[in-house]
Amino acid sequence: MGRTDQELLARLRIDPAAFEELYLRHVGKVVAAVARRAGDPAEVRALVAVAFARIHEAVGRYDPARSSPLPWILAVTAGVVAERRLPDGMVAERLPVPALARASGGRALDAAERGRLERQVRAAAPARQRHQAMVRLPPGERAMVELVQLDGLTPIQAAEALGVWPSVARLRLARAERKLARSAQVHPPPAADAGAAGAVEPLDEVGPLELELLGELRTTLYDPRWAARTLRAARHRRHRAMAGSRRLTTAPALLVALAALLGGAFLVGQLLEPTSFHGTAQGQGTRRVACYQQLDQRATATATAVGDGVWPPGAPALQACLSAWKRQELQLARSGVVRHVVPVTPSYVLCQQRDGTVGVFPNPRQLSLDDACASIGARVPDNARFGGATANQVRTFDLDLRARLRQAGLGTGCDPFTPLLETIRASMAATGLRGWTIRDRTSAQGVDPVNGVPIFRPDGGKRWTRFSVNPVTGQVTIGTAPDGACRR
Repeated sequence: MGRTDQELLARLRIDPAAFEELYLRHVGKVVAAVARRAGDPAEVRALVAVAFARIHEAVGRYDPARSSPLPWILAVTAGVVAERRLPDGMVAERLPVPALARASGGRALDAAERGRLERQVRAAAPARQRHQAMVRLPPGERAMVELVQLDGLTPIQAAEALGVWPSVARLRLARAERKLARSAQVHPPPAADAGAAGAVEPLDEVGPLELELLGELRTTLYDPRWAARTLRAARHRRHRAMAGSRRLTTAPALLVALAALLGGAFLVGQLLEPTSFHGTAQGQGTRRVACYQQLDQRATATATAVGDGVWPPGAPALQACLSAWKRQELQLARSGVVRHVVPVTPSYVLCQQRDGTVGVFPNPRQLSLDDACASIGARVPDNARFGGATANQVRTFDLDLRARLRQAGLGTGCDPFTPLLETIRASMAATGLRGWTIRDRTSAQGVDPVNGVPIFRPDGGKRWTRFSVNPVTGQVTIGTAPDGACRR
């Protein structure tokens, strides 16, 4: 009897066989879901590859107590297509999935493969027409109505897959359906056919194309040498356990061994706990956050934020790090050394490293959460809070804001204040960042870039502005662009 989907997802990050079994079981459904949203066979192939790579990347955030596996897989697939296919035919510049370059950039489709995908794409044409009208909806409403009307999920299944309350899901679905009903591009289907738009049957057999994608994904997502070492270690542990079971055949011997093990673990913990925090950064007893002065793989922690108030990591953790850095500056000043310890940057990120350490890092290049953490081989902590918002909400805001700025011709670093402010407000409202704030840091006082003489800006510093996002504190700051950087 094969393993269940939940069992496969639980071992997906470490077990290539589990990934292969899950892929072969659901690749047809994912191909059908992508075909309902994209009409080019080559793009369908690329998006299917990215969808499975994203499933592998995001499986750590999957909660089996909140959603069934298949609805969650379809929600991840819909999110990948939504990021790749923005309104007005725009295409996202980059998807933060390492398998994209390898899995979607291979050889061209041959005639047989293109024929199979074209049949699937033609069968999904009615659903794709409906999807064109859904693209312009706000992200939350669009995700709900796509899963219900295109993929055939119930509102409860869609709410669980997206991680929202059922009442919120029903409200978003009702709003989306009213907007679609008013649209001239699409007419809502009869109530009996609510899931018929997504009734395109998945491909029955797994063809050469699917198998080729599976090979590329396995090569990209799993290091064969690492997998071989893991297999050898598992066999070694099994043999050692079998040998131990032969020696320790009586209950008293087992009890003695267990007592010695627990006593040793307690003694080691007592010895190491006061000075070591890297291995227990997420422990419920320590609740420590490391503070780094630069976003670099070789950076070492210069301070530590300690206390229950910094957990889950968010704005309190950043404030604790800033206070610790300022104390270091004061201590250096008292000893006669003048040195800046607090990083000079408008933005910070939270990253969890491979050893479990959660750290606060400066983000001077204004990278997205995932890009900043990936640059040092880390990831965004699952339980982090960003101004009261989750990491997924911040990711949605980042994509939505970039799309709105691109549509409005903004985001160049030399933008007029009022249109930039209205665009940021609209994006925050659309993505539900109610606890976030916008700070006006424009200034009428400036410095002449030629001779350094103080000058007065008659426009109040609002003619040319730029913005920065600090997700840890939930703030977007709009400031005046440097004098001489923009064409007057």
